[in-house]
Amino acid sequence: MATSSAASLAKRSFPFIALFSLAYLLLTKRRILPASPSSSFSSEPSSSPPTIDDPNSQVEFDFAPFLRLYKSGRVERRVVPAVVPASPSAAPGGAASFDVVLDPLTGLAARLYFPVLPTPRR
Repeated sequence: MATSSAASLAKRSFPFIALFSLAYLLLTKRRILPASPSSSFSSEPSSSPPTIDDPNSQVEFDFAPFLRLYKSGRVERRVVPAVVPASPSAAPGGAASFDVVLDPLTGLAARLYFPVLPTPRR
């Protein structure tokens, strides 16, 4: 019983966690870069093992399983979500969505949702 309520709470709070994580990255002026072949998930061996004092190996913020931010400023995207096109025309009872580019240099974008408001009765 407790696990189902915890799972329900996690599902409901995920958008807020994602929003706060994005706000943290924007307010600290961190640049999000796509995962590179040299990320820790690469199958090729590293030339030298990372040390504890290496800023490239020190995690500053871990938003598992989506991204990991290192003290050096490097960001590792662990799960890249599928991109679904925006829907400018809403279905009945749905919402229209539009994509807005926030930072052209990094490709940071946001999707805005506009609910369909019921027409007032007269």
